[in-house]
Amino acid sequence: MLPSRGSGQSEDMHRARSLCFSPFWLLPTLGHAQIGSVTAAPVTANRPIGGITGTRGQLPWVLTTMAPILAPCVQPTTTPRVFTRCYDTHSSIHAHWAAYRLARSSSGFTALALTSQLALDPVKLNTEVAYMQYPYAAAWFLRLAVDYEQWATMAGAPDRLRLRTVGDRMAGWLQTYYSTWPINPYSVEYDNPAWALYQLHAYATFTGNSVLATQVQATIATAFVRPITNRTLLSDLNVAEFFSVVGNWYYVIAKTQPPATVQSFLAMQPAIPQSHLAVSGTSGVHAYGMIWSRAWAFRVMAQVALSSSDRLRFAQAAYDHVQTGMARHPQLTGNFANYDHWVPQFAVYAITEGL
Repeated sequence: MLPSRGSGQSEDMHRARSLCFSPFWLLPTLGHAQIGSVTAAPVTANRPIGGITGTRGQLPWVLTTMAPILAPCVQPTTTPRVFTRCYDTHSSIHAHWAAYRLARSSSGFTALALTSQLALDPVKLNTEVAYMQYPYAAAWFLRLAVDYEQWATMAGAPDRLRLRTVGDRMAGWLQTYYSTWPINPYSVEYDNPAWALYQLHAYATFTGNSVLATQVQATIATAFVRPITNRTLLSDLNVAEFFSVVGNWYYVIAKTQPPATVQSFLAMQPAIPQSHLAVSGTSGVHAYGMIWSRAWAFRVMAQVALSSSDRLRFAQAAYDHVQTGMARHPQLTGNFANYDHWVPQFAVYAITEGL
């Protein structure tokens, strides 16, 4: 719920918050669209967003577009493994994750979740442990485990703790990994520690493992609460990488640290010029994900920025990145190896951030 106008917060803050937090299910709808065997989420009417003209229904628009691409990746397998249908292990994991995030967003996507549930055989999941022992895959499995359990609880599905045993094993593995190896916050892509540590903290918090959550929070503070000196958001515009290093840095701090620590971290950073918020035009396979990575970072930055003008700028940047990502989608989709097996999941994560 947005604060009342009498709460002492500025008009700019209300505009930023409405841009980032207006839930799509409270908006007027035009009905449901059918996509094969998938019923799309409601599509909303076009109208201004908090004073910024655009499509109010970004969330259902993105989900409706991406859901059919995910469906082939979550089918049950006839082999001893589960995560094999979406090009590689980690992409297969986050395809299954997206099925539950979609279903949590709208009951119209329940078929995807039920299909994935058929695939997530407990015996096969135990086999997957050996294939997930690298931080990127382990982190995505923890995200999957959380969203699966949230969906199963919401839907009244049986065996809601089905992923908990393997999730606990992967959480333990990831904690050991970051306790053993030095953490370089500037590491990119698959080695990016901000992404993995956030997912570890989120899993520990969700499962009630307060000891682990506290340990991970402290690890993050030690590694990341410092001035960012070797990279800027402008750097994202010139590299063919799928993660925004600086964006994920802000993200992990905002999502795991107490407000005083977040404010201290923000005060250490230089002002972010408007040019650094531009949408990347870099081409290349991994660069397709950069737009969405920046979008989820800007959504969170808009929540915690110290000034109302920054909150509004970051909210607008998030919106612009989603618009551009969707505008480029028709030019890129259809290429399974380079795009379809992973970018739609990044889009789902960006547009549902905070769900």
